[in-house]
Amino acid sequence: MKSGSESDSAVPVRKPLLVGDDDQIERMESNSVDDVIDTGSLEESRNKVSDANAELPGPAWQGVIFAVLPVFICLFGAGREAWSKGLAAILLGLTVVIFPIRRIPPSFVTLCFFVALLAPLTALLPADILLSLPAWRTTLVQDWGIVLSSTLSPQAGMTLEAWMVFALCVLWLYWGLGRGFSPEQRRVMLQVLAIGGVVLACLSIVEAWKWISVPWWPRKKLEWGEGFGPFANRNHTSCIAAISTILCAACVYDAKRRKRMTWGWFVGGGGDLLHCHF
Repeated sequence: MKSGSESDSAVPVRKPLLVGDDDQIERMESNSVDDVIDTGSLEESRNKVSDANAELPGPAWQGVIFAVLPVFICLFGAGREAWSKGLAAILLGLTVVIFPIRRIPPSFVTLCFFVALLAPLTALLPADILLSLPAWRTTLVQDWGIVLSSTLSPQAGMTLEAWMVFALCVLWLYWGLGRGFSPEQRRVMLQVLAIGGVVLACLSIVEAWKWISVPWWPRKKLEWGEGFGPFANRNHTSCIAAISTILCAACVYDAKRRKRMTWGWFVGGGGDLLHCHF
């Protein structure tokens, strides 16, 4: 007859899980051959988890391209003129084609983007679907003699143009979610966006002092008011300065953590941005 100690030794021993275990798999040890875990399948499951969360490799110079594009679009008048919109569409479209996405976002996310893309097009539906037209629309047509579009939008052409710009922004955001960036690319993009914000702020200040003139920035005083920066609404310039200040703070933290002396440059850039913001 077996003793109590011998019978206990045959029972598999469960080790408690420690906080921070990545695979979250309970490991069992046993002296019996039948109770040995298949290490091959365990290793395969670990590799699948690792591959799903792995960083996608990529050179840092690609991150420079990805971050410079939105800075250039802001510098070129933020899409106020037709040539500015066309240039932005060409540059962003070429980037999406040359550097395609490398992972497909979840189906639910894709569906949300698709719905967001099509929702504004409801403005192009026939106005006859309404039981009664708005009073302002009847006044414009009957009293003022203004010809309006037969769609829900009184100006279908402008609505379609605005939708194209919106579709470009949605495509760029979806591409950013599916592209996947390496740590080097993210660090470079952070630095380039911060430097780009500083450059835009410096140009805005110098242009406001009348030291230089940027002819393609919106400066129709009767229509837009006193201009400041590359946007028709000067509040947008203030928003870009505030966002860039946060990016500079992130660059300072990253440089200090990596013991790089470049943190001083971003401190100075953040000060210039605060001057532009206020």
